[in-house]
Amino acid sequence: MVQRFIMVAMLAATLGLAGCGDGSPSANASNDAAGTGKVGVIDLDKVAKAMGWEKELQQALGAADQELGLKVAALRNSLAQTLQTERQKMGDKLTKEQEAQVQQMAAVANNQYNQAFAQAKQELQRVRDTAVRQYRDVIQPYARNVASEHGMTLVLVPLDNVVWYDSSVDITDPVVDRMLKEKPASPPIPTIRTPEPLPTTQPAP
Repeated sequence: MVQRFIMVAMLAATLGLAGCGDGSPSANASNDAAGTGKVGVIDLDKVAKAMGWEKELQQALGAADQELGLKVAALRNSLAQTLQTERQKMGDKLTKEQEAQVQQMAAVANNQYNQAFAQAKQELQRVRDTAVRQYRDVIQPYARNVASEHGMTLVLVPLDNVVWYDSSVDITDPVVDRMLKEKPASPPIPTIRTPEPLPTTQPAP
């Protein structure tokens, strides 16, 4: 479920908002001449791998996914059992009114399950987004300090819409070196919150 570790969260570590060049030497020279500084880039995936955070987050999200999946499965089984019990109480031959009642109960049960499934997905996304933001916040002061030492006033994450940038503006390795040396503590993975209110396990008659 984890496509990329922090690439979804842009680290716009604005050190003092400046104009943005195209990454070429001429553009950077123009920026320097205007007194606006340079734009740097950082590969947060590479930082995460170097710090061992990528594997840590994948494992945590996998555990969270499994826990939420078990809760939703338990609700599904409970709804199915309740529906079956209510159906058996009606006997072998149902009247049209009873058939309509069974269909209504099934629709309610399906709606409750769908709500629980959607809530579980939202909770997993919340855990992922919170964890990514916390990791980013740990990286940010290191990126800011390294960028400042290089005369940069803006650090961006190169995404798919970036065609090219000069390697001289990449501060990833210096940031990794500094973080490995100082060994900042990784933030705790957010705990799963049981979605509230959880749908009832009793289909309405």
